[in-house]
Amino acid sequence: GVLLLNGALLVVVMLAQEESWAKFLAAVVCGLQNGMCKMHCGAIVRTAQMTGLASDFGTALGRLLFLLQQRLLGHEPDAIDLAEAHTMKQKVVIYFTIASGFIFGVFLGGYLIEWLGEFAFLVPACISALLGVAYLIFQRPLREHGRGLQRRGNADPLLRDTQAVVNRAKSILQSAVMQSDAQKKPMLEVLHLVETQILARYSLAETPA
Repeated sequence: GVLLLNGALLVVVMLAQEESWAKFLAAVVCGLQNGMCKMHCGAIVRTAQMTGLASDFGTALGRLLFLLQQRLLGHEPDAIDLAEAHTMKQKVVIYFTIASGFIFGVFLGGYLIEWLGEFAFLVPACISALLGVAYLIFQRPLREHGRGLQRRGNADPLLRDTQAVVNRAKSILQSAVMQSDAQKKPMLEVLHLVETQILARYSLAETPA
């Protein structure tokens, strides 16, 4: 629905581009795109502005370089550092892909303006509308497929037991926040022991025979 609305608003922007309020309507389209990506992807990724994207890209790249520097200086990364490095790598790839799309869009937009003039807005409007129609057509089959995968996952008793243990551990950790430092220390030692055992077993499982 949002994609179809975006396409319709872009057509309105094209028809009313001489009006003073047209640029504000174009900004609404960008906001709708950002909101749609946040809701569907579950992540705060700016897809319609370059300044915020540059800030996010710089922050993620800086953190990744810091972790790399720590490793080069002899600091052995723990499980949290490895997980953060993996997340930062994914963010850098995503931000670089979006930035590349911005740059490509600048050149493509300039070419379309030269070729189509005021009708250049029809290109993103049609793309957005076509994606919206495709989503409406395949929305139900994709949801059914996702529910089927979820049901198969929930049917696994080992997965259910693991999830139950993780949920209980989260509950205990939340209650431990209110405890004193003397009470937290033994719990932290237990968590480190569990982390070591998990990493050891995972490493053994991943080692080829």
